[in-house]
Amino acid sequence: MSASRAGTSVWRVLSCVRSLGTVQRGQMYLFATLPPAVFCFMVAERYQQEPDKVAAIVLLGNLAAIGFVPVGLWFGLR
Repeated sequence: MSASRAGTSVWRVLSCVRSLGTVQRGQMYLFATLPPAVFCFMVAERYQQEPDKVAAIVLLGNLAAIGFVPVGLWFGLR
């Protein structure tokens, strides 16, 4: 299960359990569907824990995935 699917599953359960306003429900849905790397950056920026370094790590991870994901798929599907 991908992280965004897991986030939306949790969002659905919490929206049934708690009564939320329209704005709160929208914010929860937005944060539930964000990729985990974006959330890590937002937390780092909020608490001033080297957000530039976190952004660089996220960027390098995404660039590395461009090469490693196809290789992994090739090995896995052959």
